[in-house]
Amino acid sequence: MTQGVHWTTAENLTWDEETLKNGQPIRLKKQSKYLTLRIHRIEKPTRSTDESYQYIVTNDLSVNSEAVVCRVGFRWKIEELHREVKQNTGIERCECRKSRAQRNHIACSMMAWTLLKRAANTFNTTIYQLKDKLLDCYMRSTLNSPPDYLKFA
Repeated sequence: MTQGVHWTTAENLTWDEETLKNGQPIRLKKQSKYLTLRIHRIEKPTRSTDESYQYIVTNDLSVNSEAVVCRVGFRWKIEELHREVKQNTGIERCECRKSRAQRNHIACSMMAWTLLKRAANTFNTTIYQLKDKLLDCYMRSTLNSPPDYLKFA
């Protein structure tokens, strides 16, 4: 342990009005003492069963907590995009070896996601609900009048 430094977790830090507004300067264990970082405590938008705060560490010392909240919102949208593209368009299932074919596959997946997102916004629903509705209609019509290859003797 470094001489005179008391290490603690983010949950045990003390927060007053000033540090909530501007963040707290911190040092990370086993990192250079010249690395200057600032930690911001942000309330989670949805109350979950675990902690009601999230902690964001940044090396941009000029931003305050409001700017951090704005940037976290952008980050969440990007994470949402990646999750939806992976789960709904099959972007990771490309078995092509050539880079041109892989780029085409990624472009087609992104176009499919854009169309799904636009349709979901039109119907005021999520992509997942839209996809379930499409599959429900297909299953209902298939079960009501099955094709010949699904009919039993």
